[in-house]
Amino acid sequence: MSRFTRTQKILMCLIGFFLALGLLFQGMRQASIGDIGYSVLSYLKYGLIDYPLTSIKNFASDFSNLWKVQEENDYLKEQLSMTENYQALYENAQREKRELQELLNMNESLSDFNIISATVIGRDVSYWNDQITLNVGSNDGIQEDMIVVNSQGVVGKVHKVQDSTCIVKLLTCEDKSNKVAVRINFQNEDTGEDAQSEETDSASRAESVEGILESYDADEGAYVVSLLDEQEVEEGMRVVTSGKGGVYPSGLFVGTVKKVESLENQLGQVIYVEPLSNFQYFDYVSVIEVN
Repeated sequence: MSRFTRTQKILMCLIGFFLALGLLFQGMRQASIGDIGYSVLSYLKYGLIDYPLTSIKNFASDFSNLWKVQEENDYLKEQLSMTENYQALYENAQREKRELQELLNMNESLSDFNIISATVIGRDVSYWNDQITLNVGSNDGIQEDMIVVNSQGVVGKVHKVQDSTCIVKLLTCEDKSNKVAVRINFQNEDTGEDAQSEETDSASRAESVEGILESYDADEGAYVVSLLDEQEVEEGMRVVTSGKGGVYPSGLFVGTVKKVESLENQLGQVIYVEPLSNFQYFDYVSVIEVN
């Protein structure tokens, strides 16, 4: 005979079922709390350690990159500035090269004279149009009243001489005692039948007119020339040294006629002659010793 009745067996099964179910829920509950605890620890570790370290590392990397970019930017700016300087130096070198080449051509045309090459080492702003200082002197054979020319023509004559330098009085000096005998060359550009029809008149007409370079007019920016003969002078005519003044040799270019004015209440003309195109800025000259 069984110790438990049918009802008791059913009750025991129910109790065992609910007990197993309770243990299962308890295990599931404990597992969930562990997961939450792990997540909390993970967030704390990320927020307090990993994220700050990562942020610091990224900031340091960004700052390093920014510093490198700044250095590269400064370097490029410096190079750009140097490029402008190099361009200026290149243009200046090209200008000096052209000036030296033109001066060499000038010297070849003056083969009958003794030529001493020189460099302008001083030009006081206060006396810009009056005088220049050259790097040659008596040790180089320089003497007073020697003629000085640049790449285009005559600029003045030696005024004072020292052992290794000399001072040149420029034609643009307003000293009225600095006179030069000049010649204005007429230019006849007629061609064809007109030139042939005027051949007789041209033969009888003078090819040039003599004059004296009296002074320099700073307001006009031109020399003042008085004519020795009454001749019709026009703008653009070339003016050269005549060689009759006893100092300047003949044929040195002085300038071109800029303007012609008639004198009021008297006969004659005032001739304004524009100096060489590069008179204000030149670095190299030749000193001519007239034999």
